[in-house]
Amino acid sequence: MIFKNAIINDAVIFNVNDSELIPLIKNEEAILLNIPTARCLQLLVERQGHVVSREDFLEHVWGAKGIVVSHNTFYQNISLLRKSLKKAGLQEDIVVTVRRKGFTLSSDVVIKIIEKSDAEETSTLAHQSCLSTTIPLSPAIRETDSTNTSTAVPGRMNMRAIPDWMAFLLVLILLIEIIIFIINVIMF
Repeated sequence: MIFKNAIINDAVIFNVNDSELIPLIKNEEAILLNIPTARCLQLLVERQGHVVSREDFLEHVWGAKGIVVSHNTFYQNISLLRKSLKKAGLQEDIVVTVRRKGFTLSSDVVIKIIEKSDAEETSTLAHQSCLSTTIPLSPAIRETDSTNTSTAVPGRMNMRAIPDWMAFLLVLILLIEIIIFIINVIMF
């Protein structure tokens, strides 16, 4: 891994270690990417200015972990990446499809690598909208575990948020337990 954080178009911080997109606009939620989607973005950033073939994505994002996925899974992750970038505040489509060759970042995209690696410093950057020195990019892919969650993280926390349906289910179970307790107290 060459970088830990990158600023995209002076609008969004891509935190590689936490697989999240942090909008530099105050009061906006961080967007949590699933690990393969984050690796796809990382590969595109590291190879900015070059077309990355589908085979390169499959090899570096999944194959390096010994995982074989369908082309459909790959395209779903590219779609998730585009949606997440838009949700983070990048209005233009920065992931460009190069017909029969692969994908690249738009030539209009400005990537600035942040040398700071501590997640705390990244959060401070997001709040202060400070930009650090940039360093050149070279290809290298980070190895991490694979998960398939993509949710918004309130308050830019470093943990993955639980889905709304699971929170509802937990509250429902708690209410049922309270009702059972009250019935038992009344009957005995």
